[in-house]
Amino acid sequence: MSFLNTHRNRIDGNGRVSVPASFRAVLKAQKSKTVVLYPSLRHPCIECMGDERMQTIIDSIEKLDMYSPKREQFETLLADANPLKIDGDGRIVIPPELIEHAQLKGKPEALFRGIGTNFQIWEPENHERLRTAMRTQALADGTTLSIIPRAGASK
Repeated sequence: MSFLNTHRNRIDGNGRVSVPASFRAVLKAQKSKTVVLYPSLRHPCIECMGDERMQTIIDSIEKLDMYSPKREQFETLLADANPLKIDGDGRIVIPPELIEHAQLKGKPEALFRGIGTNFQIWEPENHERLRTAMRTQALADGTTLSIIPRAGASK
């Protein structure tokens, strides 16, 4: 299962927001006990994933040279990570520093963007600007994707 689609949900003044039902279903299928949130290193948004995906990232960081600048950059991601439980109503409370990073303070809605193995939380107008820029760039570049067959998939 993958995180797909885009959803808008109301966010209250305390940062409480419902995780889309389809995203909760993916986390449940992954047997994730928490959803891990951290500030994106590239965009004004929040990166989100289940426990197993986070462990894959940790394992990848561990393979980098101990004192390399690249490892230190990625360790910053770990230091800023917040494992959160989803409550019985399907909600999380986004920590204030992540609300600030994603420019969600005082906004009525948060946008959830499914991107396969993880998802992101955006301020809707910022997301629309990125979406427009990426589509424009893809068209200008003539972007294509080589499809790699999955193991065991029929051709």
